[in-house]
Amino acid sequence: MFQARVVIFFGIHLIPFFTRLKSFLHTTFGENLCKGMFSLVSLAGLLMIIFGFESSSSNLYKVNSDALLYSKYVMFFSLTFLVSSCPSTHIKKITRHPMSLGIAIWATLHLTVNPDT
Repeated sequence: MFQARVVIFFGIHLIPFFTRLKSFLHTTFGENLCKGMFSLVSLAGLLMIIFGFESSSSNLYKVNSDALLYSKYVMFFSLTFLVSSCPSTHIKKITRHPMSLGIAIWATLHLTVNPDT
């Protein structure tokens, strides 16, 4: 059940990456209604994650010791992508959304070293 809540929250945040789906939703519902629905589904997913986290207290999986060992090195890349999103850098020429990539790297690393629900 907890995984479904996470899929709802992160699934809605993947819509901006699919330009056809995003433009279809904007033309179908209008920009303001689309933003409102996006915000409501995001908030509902976040609240479901928070209350789901509070209700369960078990570990989903075993801690990956290699991820824990290399986490500080991977965080360097995550923060590099995160910081390079604001100024004009060469990283923006390589990746379209460096901030999203940095947050995705951080989130993946966070999930590998923190298995508690």
